[in-house]
Amino acid sequence: MSASLKTRVNSIAEGLNADEKIEDKDTLGKTYEVSESGLVTEVSVVLTVGGPYIEVHCLSGVVEGQWSGETFRRGIDSEEVTEFGKMLADRMEKRID
Repeated sequence: MSASLKTRVNSIAEGLNADEKIEDKDTLGKTYEVSESGLVTEVSVVLTVGGPYIEVHCLSGVVEGQWSGETFRRGIDSEEVTEFGKMLADRMEKRID
């Protein structure tokens, strides 16, 4: 596994665990996983693309990076990230209704 991928994912995870706000990060996009019933099951915030691709899965509390066929995931324990994900999920569900 690329040391750089692991280092970048760990750095983001440690920052979020230390109360960095996800809203303060430069985000490139958001993706939503939605069930057939219209419930949002995951909100992911894309932070980097191209090398590596890194996103934060807000509702499951995971920072995931991919680069050259490798993947590295690290759990986070950030109430701020979870609440941010819930807020975005609620907004999306209202748009779906």
